[in-house]
Amino acid sequence: MNVPDAAHEPDATRRPPARRALPKWLPPRRRGDTVRRERLHTLLTDSIEYEVTVIGAPAGFGKSTLAVDWCAESALQAIWLSLDRGDTDPLTLIADLVGAVRQRFPAALEDLSARLAVGAAPQGAAALVAELGASIQSDVDELAVLIIDDLHLLDSAPQALDVVDTLIRSVPMNLHVIVLSRTFPSLPSLARLSAQRRAFTIAARELVFTPEEAEAFLAQSHVDDPEARAELAKRADGWAAALAVLADRYEPGRPRGVESDFILDQFIDREVLDRLDSRHVNLLTSCAVMPLFDLEFAQALTGDPQAGATLRDLERTNHFLMRLGYGDTAEWFRMHALLREH
Repeated sequence: MNVPDAAHEPDATRRPPARRALPKWLPPRRRGDTVRRERLHTLLTDSIEYEVTVIGAPAGFGKSTLAVDWCAESALQAIWLSLDRGDTDPLTLIADLVGAVRQRFPAALEDLSARLAVGAAPQGAAALVAELGASIQSDVDELAVLIIDDLHLLDSAPQALDVVDTLIRSVPMNLHVIVLSRTFPSLPSLARLSAQRRAFTIAARELVFTPEEAEAFLAQSHVDDPEARAELAKRADGWAAALAVLADRYEPGRPRGVESDFILDQFIDREVLDRLDSRHVNLLTSCAVMPLFDLEFAQALTGDPQAGATLRDLERTNHFLMRLGYGDTAEWFRMHALLREH
């Protein structure tokens, strides 16, 4: 799929909406208590050999934290763009990409930035993205990393996704793109890039905290009782956000607190269940009684012959389901422990 031609997209000669965007061009602040996860740093460092890296996992799995932590230790210049709903407009997205590059390299992209500011841009978003790539190639004299955070916000904006797709299809030689998303990006070029070994993926299964990482995180968070650490790690089930909530509200002698339960319940409601339709919620609720389940179980528990399609949709959108592999005749899934508990 290519970027739509001028007849089907917003007029690229109009001025992008004016708004103060500087904060979104800066990475989130790195927490002082961040635990360095060596294996993930190694994965990210190795991925620089590719043109694009996709980090895809549910909310609270530490995608942004990993990227910020890695950038803080990397010798490469990092360009950061946190997307918001305004970026569903293709021209706003392009203007934000230009702004993010200029935040790190102020002397770069001057001509393109000036023309975007006054609305004097060539007709068609494809031409703008092509000029953006060419300008980065000519104006940036070192290898840089562009991090695009919260790409899932563009899931319902195909024209904006086409801008990103056009960019990753022809990444400048001096740029590596890292995309962070709660869902697997609907970028048509991604499959081809992966097949050509030009795109690398870090998924939820890699971001899950290992028992050793969870132990280190909780110890650093001043959970001094080894038994309490083991219990909290088991409840969090590898989920970074849950570990943080449980550690921050830990009280000696009371590993399970009312406040932490409330916060986790609110998070699951707002960031997971409230974003799903009744069909998805019904499958999760019905299958929560099973620690492991396959398609046959899902169909039996929900009474829905289309449960397989629902399962695949939930897996694609990273809603706390993890595929465990294949049995003799079935695909097996595991639901996160806190979602089952909820």
